[in-house]
Amino acid sequence: MIRPGIYLLALLVLLAPPPMGCVHCWSFYTLLVLMNITSLLLLRDKREERREKYHLFLYGFLALGLFQLLPLPKFLLKLISPSAVKLLTRAGVQFKFHPLSLLPASSFLYMIGFSSFVFLGIILWKRKWTREEYLLLARAIILTGLVQSLFSILKFAGKSRRVFVVWGPYTIFPSGTLRNPDHLSALLEITLPVALGYLIYKIKRDGIGFFLRSWEFVLLVSPIFILGGIFLSGSRAGLAATFLSLYAFAQILVQRISHTGYRRGYRQIFLLFLAVILILGGLFTFKKGVPAVRHKIWSLSLKAFYSYPVFGSGMGTFPDLIETYRKEPEFTALIEHAHNDYLEILTEAGIMGGFLLFYPLLMVFYRTYKEWETRRYPLVKYVGAGLISSVIAAVFHSFFDFPLRVPVISLLFVLSFSAASTIIHLRRRR
Repeated sequence: MIRPGIYLLALLVLLAPPPMGCVHCWSFYTLLVLMNITSLLLLRDKREERREKYHLFLYGFLALGLFQLLPLPKFLLKLISPSAVKLLTRAGVQFKFHPLSLLPASSFLYMIGFSSFVFLGIILWKRKWTREEYLLLARAIILTGLVQSLFSILKFAGKSRRVFVVWGPYTIFPSGTLRNPDHLSALLEITLPVALGYLIYKIKRDGIGFFLRSWEFVLLVSPIFILGGIFLSGSRAGLAATFLSLYAFAQILVQRISHTGYRRGYRQIFLLFLAVILILGGLFTFKKGVPAVRHKIWSLSLKAFYSYPVFGSGMGTFPDLIETYRKEPEFTALIEHAHNDYLEILTEAGIMGGFLLFYPLLMVFYRTYKEWETRRYPLVKYVGAGLISSVIAAVFHSFFDFPLRVPVISLLFVLSFSAASTIIHLRRRR
């Protein structure tokens, strides 16, 4: 049985990418409204009995965001965040009370959006899923990747840099219907492992002849087109993340059929492989030319983080804060993001916020993988491997870009992470 909230969630996955990934104000807030309606529908569903209380850390992160909006007396603000007082004084702001956030309005709007994603993720994590619901959402994710990759291939073949020839983002590399090619690559690298896991599951269950006799034939060939879309995007971080996720997908399945004594070796190879990609990615990013801009953004972001280390400068304040640290006129483009999601979170929320956000996600993912290793049910085994690998791809790409700041990619990440952490309980013998 598929509940109404899941149908609406699948529809959001399909419709969110066309308006440039919902980065426009109207599309972003429309997405938030529909997400909140989805969360309310899902609240009525049955829930799993969970002993873990990791979601409380996420509530703590939201509480930190509210604390940043609380007006504090000047002496207390100076004690907690002296850099904020210095900056406000230098800007000529006279105040007796002021929040921790340098820009309370920006932080308020940011928290409205972020809380919607957090609540949806927690609700998905705590509810009981059915087999049909996992399959429906897997198909929606795959079709989203397939449609975006086909748009990119058509734009490349037609030598057009705009969607539908006359509308859309003007980019050198094909970007589907999203804002830029890096965003497209991040979306596709999340969908690719899910497509592979679903493909293997269906072939194991129904045979390859089933695909040839049904509409799902398009899902059979979707990995080829999705991979082609990633290559056409020209995103270096996207290609590295795709390579890493495919390697992870293959290795975690190989471990399941390997002797126990070899599993440690596989894990060590995987960690070494990850370290090599991170080092090479960092060195390539630090090369002279265009990548040097990203290097300078990271340097400025670290300076901002050191100034607001504990509680941050306020959610959503990064674009304005970073301008106060720019002294070298080597590049004139407006800096909207740190091109590193983790560094940007640390700048805006400090060590406290980073811990409250990253610790529960890391622990849930670790427990998910450990429990997945013990499961034998084909849907859990293969689709679960695809979901885990898609999370790995998004997490890696976030070191070199800001994919999780794009609403549609954040939605896909929340869905993949939640589905991966719950599918391990499907049809578990009690």
